[in-house]
Amino acid sequence: MQKWMLLKTISKVIFIGFLAAVLFVYAMFQGGFVSWFLFYAVLTVVAGNAVFLLYPLRSIQMERRIPRTLLTHNDTMTVEIFITKKTRFPFLFLTVYDEVPRGLEIRRQQDLGRMFFFSWQKQLRYTYELKGAQRGAYAFSELHVQTGDLFGFFEKERLVAERDTVTVLPVLRPLVWRQIDKKQNMLENASSAAKSEEETFSAAGVREYVPGDKMTSIDWKVSARTAALVTKEFEWQAGKKYAVMFENDMTAHHTPPFEEAVEFTSAFLHACYKEGVPVDFTTTARPDTVLGSDGRKSDVQRMYMELAQMEKAERESDHLYLSSRFARHTVVYVCPQLTLERVEELKRLVPFCQRLVVASRSLEANRAISEEQISQLKRTRVEWAVWKKQGEALYITL
Repeated sequence: MQKWMLLKTISKVIFIGFLAAVLFVYAMFQGGFVSWFLFYAVLTVVAGNAVFLLYPLRSIQMERRIPRTLLTHNDTMTVEIFITKKTRFPFLFLTVYDEVPRGLEIRRQQDLGRMFFFSWQKQLRYTYELKGAQRGAYAFSELHVQTGDLFGFFEKERLVAERDTVTVLPVLRPLVWRQIDKKQNMLENASSAAKSEEETFSAAGVREYVPGDKMTSIDWKVSARTAALVTKEFEWQAGKKYAVMFENDMTAHHTPPFEEAVEFTSAFLHACYKEGVPVDFTTTARPDTVLGSDGRKSDVQRMYMELAQMEKAERESDHLYLSSRFARHTVVYVCPQLTLERVEELKRLVPFCQRLVVASRSLEANRAISEEQISQLKRTRVEWAVWKKQGEALYITL
């Protein structure tokens, strides 16, 4: 391919040189103003093309400036593209455009690239707006620059590697509880239990203060003695937690069931953070990889990042299992699409945790199972929670 392009360029140079030679011979024999005018006009084009061919396009530097690397769902930001020339060489035209990954929307498609005509400026700039339409981690790769001569004989193109990554967080919807038999929702139970135990139990120890810790948990006496903020650690923090296990080994990502499960998980984690309930996070594909949180904002943000990049993955083990650290946890198993095979596996998890709650879509959406099978699941001490999206909120029924 490169040899063919080289031969094509050489043939064009030979053709232009031959045309100039013919016009020179014509002017010598014919004489007169018109013949010499034609010769010098063509000679000017030949000289311009010669300079254009000799000018190295690699001397053009390009840069993409992204104001932030995190976007919330449907949030927008302005991306700036800078083009810097080492000299004021006036290209007849200069076309620059960016490669935007799929999943990020451009407000106006024509803003993705820009054409500059006969510009003497050493630095050029244009902007376009991005919209985070779909969650995920998106990698920008290359910037393109193209130019050519007046008659289209020669064209040049260069790709500039400019690596950037933008992460779009999942939709964060409010979680609304619909209780059966007027039971208190499990987050309120956990939150009130945590608060009462914090008041009842003595501190098991202290640790260094981390931004996001509650002011009421700070040990002011020890902080005064050590001249540094320290936080109390209570006995209830040692084991009584929630654990969210996300099923990512069966349903394809970016499908409606999978995306609904991601939205529910992010809403549940956010609700835990607001209520001050400690929560861990793991997946069925990598059950030994656990993201822990003691209610700090930074820990929950790491879980949001994990959810933003969540995709279907192969399970490491042949069977579903829980990490041994979840023995005293209430495990919330988030299931995009419940199947008979997964129901049987869930029954075997009951002895390995304090409480097991399966969160999934409604029976109408889970057509692979019946109400009778759900009843059998409940008889094995597995609780059933159903979420349903209505408007901007997620309603969950226990």
